[in-house]
Amino acid sequence: MINDHPFNGKLAAIATIHHKNLAIEPVLKKYLGLNLSTLSVFDTDTLGTFTGEIPRKLDMLDTVRVKAKQAIIHSESFIGIGSEGSFGPHPYIPFFSSGFEVLLLLDSLSNHEIVISHRFNTNYDNLIAKSSDDISSFLNKIGFPEHAVIIKPEEPKMDNHIIKGINNYDKLIKDMSLMSMQSQTGRVFIQTDMRAHLNPTRMNSLRILAKKLCLQLRRLCPSCSTPGFGRVDVQKGMLCEECNLPTQLITAEIYKCQLCGFLQKRHERNPSIRASARWCNNCNP
Repeated sequence: MINDHPFNGKLAAIATIHHKNLAIEPVLKKYLGLNLSTLSVFDTDTLGTFTGEIPRKLDMLDTVRVKAKQAIIHSESFIGIGSEGSFGPHPYIPFFSSGFEVLLLLDSLSNHEIVISHRFNTNYDNLIAKSSDDISSFLNKIGFPEHAVIIKPEEPKMDNHIIKGINNYDKLIKDMSLMSMQSQTGRVFIQTDMRAHLNPTRMNSLRILAKKLCLQLRRLCPSCSTPGFGRVDVQKGMLCEECNLPTQLITAEIYKCQLCGFLQKRHERNPSIRASARWCNNCNP
């Protein structure tokens, strides 16, 4: 029950200039009773931008950890939340794009953190075009104007100039003409704007991620009642029905408390259950 949860009625903080709180806050409130304050004092773009003006020097996990710590430093809360996303080609499916989002909650009183990640389908895409080209099919594909775009010269004549957050067709055509004059090729580079407040697809992924975070935080450690008692490993070795040798099928899930170290097996299968020979490397190499 929410009323019995250690975070119920507490205040968490998130540092964001891209309104991620609009996706995350209602979920935290619904499932944990956790309130969320939003800070714009710390400019999260200093840790890196999607468009590359400021390279990201840290990996995703360290980046969200810094964001969560900065949220705590600049607020009156002992709970900080950090979020970071990356976008590009799908790692397994050719010609598809995907997004990968990480969400971290840090409890500074115990130095206990919970990290959740989520890979999702995205509208991330780009196009190189002349200002006179018909780009309507591209715009329809990415969901413009609900999803904004950025544009820049394909090969800039001077310092690279980027226009972000374009979500109006007339402005897009005007800016394409302007950027084409600053391009050595006369063409412009158009890309989806992946900042959360300008990309509804990404905002929805943040809602999904926040719910996954809440579901884990609602699991309390049976030993110390710390939120976030989650699966850390699995136990394999279900015996084959034919040769009785261990297979790679899971026999139990291993849960661990990051704070007190309590371990517990869950969803453990009956030892008498055997695996089909099709899963056996000995019978079916």
